[in-house]
Amino acid sequence: MALDYYNTIERSKQRLFASTRDRFLAPLVKRLEQLGVSANMITLASVLSLLIAAIFGPEQAYIAALFIAIYCLLDGLDGPLARATGRDCDGGALIEIAADQLGVILLPAVAIIHLGADGFTAVLFSNFYVGFIVLAVFCNSKGIAIPHYIRVKYPFYLVYLLSLYHAKDWVSLFMAIFIVYYAVMIWWSLVRVYAVYQQQKRANLRG
Repeated sequence: MALDYYNTIERSKQRLFASTRDRFLAPLVKRLEQLGVSANMITLASVLSLLIAAIFGPEQAYIAALFIAIYCLLDGLDGPLARATGRDCDGGALIEIAADQLGVILLPAVAIIHLGADGFTAVLFSNFYVGFIVLAVFCNSKGIAIPHYIRVKYPFYLVYLLSLYHAKDWVSLFMAIFIVYYAVMIWWSLVRVYAVYQQQKRANLRG
């Protein structure tokens, strides 16, 4: 079963996108491979870029934007490098998923400091978002279908950077809206998991 957080339709599109991206990045990936750079090194560099971006407040919004852009670029490079070197595996996929979602944990936290964002809202948003991603990965690993859902990672980065640039807290409203959304999605996923396991239990009893 797939170890990712895509539904069936998204997965086919993602594979097509990944294939195109791998061909485009092939010269760079080959050069990194020759230099002995591993996918885990790229993942670590992306995380460090995000940590550096988190340091800068409204007065240095452009620097924060630069390092978030670097983070996003590196985030798209570790997978192709892992596949090119034959080191893609479930463990690496989990590390990549964790690194992919780190920004939605870290940036809401620093928004409290830089923008005066509501702390309770930030904590709920990060937990509900990550909670749903974990459930999506679990459902895919068990072959349980998940619906199409709104991905807020990159929109959140954009709202965060605009908030930094204008020195205004727009992230709290954004987070509050998607707290409700992801709460509903978590509930739906748990109901779906319960229904599938009940079906399996009844099938085992009949068998």
